Amino acid sequence: MHTPESDNWLEDLQAIVPCRTISVMQLDQGLRILDIVAYHGFLDAPHLSLPLGVGIAGMVAETGVTACVHDVSADSHFLAAEMDMEALLSIPITSRDGLILGVVNLSDPNAPDGFGPEAINEAENYVRQNAFPF
Repeated sequence: MHTPESDNWLEDLQAIVPCRTISVMQLDQGLRILDIVAYHGFLDAPHLSLPLGVGIAGMVAETGVTACVHDVSADSHFLAAEMDMEALLSIPITSRDGLILGVVNLSDPNAPDGFGPEAINEAENYVRQNAFPF
């Protein structure tokens, strides 16, 4: 689902928190599955579906809590199929009433110290204040 609005949303977030790739996964409430619906920075279109609670993004969608993993190879929730990356920041996308709509994933920050507290805070604020155009 690439639209000018979704591309602008991703580019704006990447300008705030520079990173190699960003993807947005939408949660199908009925099936309880996350699917990638928008992305930026990938050479090929990523294809991934995750059941709620599976993988880092699935865990974030299930709990509603941001996850920052500095070394995905050392995290037991990371699935090798999730993507080729080293560091991952996954942030829940919620409606105004708190319903989880999906997850935004940022990978491999362009900073030597990874995703630091300030970058995490800025990314969470952006996601919270700017509704993704599903």
